[in-house]
Amino acid sequence: MAGDQERDAVTESRETSRDALAALLVTALVDTNIVKAVIGHKPTKEDVKNRSPLVAVVSVGRARPRFTTQENRATFRFDVQLWVLIADGVAWTPAIAEDRLDLMEATVAEVVAVNQETDDWNCLIAEDDSVIGDVGYDGVPYVVEHLPVTVEVFK
Repeated sequence: MAGDQERDAVTESRETSRDALAALLVTALVDTNIVKAVIGHKPTKEDVKNRSPLVAVVSVGRARPRFTTQENRATFRFDVQLWVLIADGVAWTPAIAEDRLDLMEATVAEVVAVNQETDDWNCLIAEDDSVIGDVGYDGVPYVVEHLPVTVEVFK
């Protein structure tokens, strides 16, 4: 009996949802030249240095509770990270960086709003408040906004 319950659990891979979310963001952000890249992993220093503005879709957790006796649910949590160079000492200024960060956030919010249910998930949710902070790599300042997003898959 316990083996049957284990086999009934949702076995959807978190990677599938992460890749699908990243693909939607590529269309909305890269194809429109808002960002240089969307990646589906934690960004390396080289990713950030060479691709800012950049979006990273990072896995941060999951839950696989039994939903009902007939249906199971997998909940995948992601941190959608928006990385923007603050200034380059030439044409890219802090004001431009702030404007770009705001445009990136609004575009991600729109993607979440219009893709709440797809073939890849039953529910896409923007969770909680975002958090903005500064990060320095080799003395180069970046602003990073963390957008918590949850995907739920029912079977």
